[in-house]
Amino acid sequence: IGGGSLPYDSVEHIGNHALLNGQFNRIRRNLSTSFSGVFDTAGMIENQDGARLVGRDGAVLYIGFIQRISKVDDVFYGFELNRGDGNRNRVLCVGHGAARAWNVGPPRSPNKSAGVTRWSVTSEFNGPENQLLELGELGAETTESTLLVLKIEFGSNNNDRVSIYLNPTSLEDESANEPTVVGFGNFAFDRIGIANFEGDKTFEVDNVRLGTDFSAVASNRTASDTFSPSTNR
Repeated sequence: IGGGSLPYDSVEHIGNHALLNGQFNRIRRNLSTSFSGVFDTAGMIENQDGARLVGRDGAVLYIGFIQRISKVDDVFYGFELNRGDGNRNRVLCVGHGAARAWNVGPPRSPNKSAGVTRWSVTSEFNGPENQLLELGELGAETTESTLLVLKIEFGSNNNDRVSIYLNPTSLEDESANEPTVVGFGNFAFDRIGIANFEGDKTFEVDNVRLGTDFSAVASNRTASDTFSPSTNR
């Protein structure tokens, strides 16, 4: 736990933040996808492959978070959306240094001879066999606090669209901003993770919010403007 909050523009901060400062350090938290849970009540749950996931056709979900790293170009870190555990179940990753290919397993370890990504948005789950799907780069890394907003529009036949806003100009009006990355795939998920592997950097994450509109996850809002107090962390 890092003391205090990560500073960013006019976004309100309360409490502490997450800090990952060790090698092979990953934390995942399951979301409540049960019947009558917060996401089910919001009409966002569907069944895929025998699992209840956030990803119902026609639903739109926004995820906002603030991140900071202490050193650029220093091996893998990422903010992750997963469906179950394991790298091949990582439907989206916003981070740096993801391996572009995987060795045939078990164990299915990263094949780093194929290269790694820069600061990018990627998906292992949607990639071809043993390969990474690269949705787009976010530009030059920075050690400053950065706000990212993910907008996932869940489509029919698992044809979902994700738009990523990097340091949006307006924290209230989505239409005033242009997404830095837009990609397509199957992005239904049931857990959120943060990871920091190898190197000597620290990866800090704060103000993770989930909601049904842009301003609820980007600007100063009360917990009632998101799904519930338990999802506004």
